[in-house]
Amino acid sequence: KPALEPKLIKKDEKGRILIVQIKLQGENIYLVGVYAPNDNKSEFYKKLETDLMEFADQKIIIMGDLNGVTSLEIDRTITKKETKEGKLPKTFFDMGQSLNLVDIWRVRHLMEKQFTYYSHVHERSVRIDAVWITKELE
Repeated sequence: KPALEPKLIKKDEKGRILIVQIKLQGENIYLVGVYAPNDNKSEFYKKLETDLMEFADQKIIIMGDLNGVTSLEIDRTITKKETKEGKLPKTFFDMGQSLNLVDIWRVRHLMEKQFTYYSHVHERSVRIDAVWITKELE
């Protein structure tokens, strides 16, 4: 088994972002654990992008509870009370573009509907947990 040599890069004070560097086949890969807040998501993703920009030319894997969906149509079930609520903010997509990230599950399951969480309050299933990777890791 190869040693991954994990190295803590950053852990935010609220426990919402954890960045660890590992070595895999001699290359650095940055694993980013995310537990996004329910509110102030735009600010959260802007801060995350700022934290990750120093690794923009590296291989990055972001995974965790994003607390939002990329597509209202396929990443959540339909209910009687449809709203635009729950979509990830523009700052998330800006970060994805800046860091050249793709939703690897969605890439491999283009139109499939599977969900990671059921909200009793909203009476709907959603896919708020995801893994985004730099395109070169595809």
